[in-house]
Amino acid sequence: MGTRFGRRTADAGTYEFRDSKESLVAAKRRDSSDARSGLFGLIGLLVGGVLTYIVLIKVGTEWPKWLRFGLVISGAGGLAYILAKFADLIWNIILSLALLAVLWGIGSWIWKAV
Repeated sequence: MGTRFGRRTADAGTYEFRDSKESLVAAKRRDSSDARSGLFGLIGLLVGGVLTYIVLIKVGTEWPKWLRFGLVISGAGGLAYILAKFADLIWNIILSLALLAVLWGIGSWIWKAV
């Protein structure tokens, strides 16, 4: 019998066991990607709704209420969908910018010290 690799899952606290280390790492990555997509989707839902509402205050105050409501819902859903689909890319960009900021700070600190 070979070595089995196990971890506690994120959903219900149950344990899952894998036959290889690679499949275990892939499952961890998939769980974190799903959680990140949910977070970015929630942010997109809130920001998309608010932005659509602000635009409609400037442009469509005379439009019927049902049309404005539908546009706010579709704007919120659209941005939530887009941010959830590109969550991993956005997260990598955020991490890259944070790394560049740290390197910039260290570089400027060294520049001023010399």
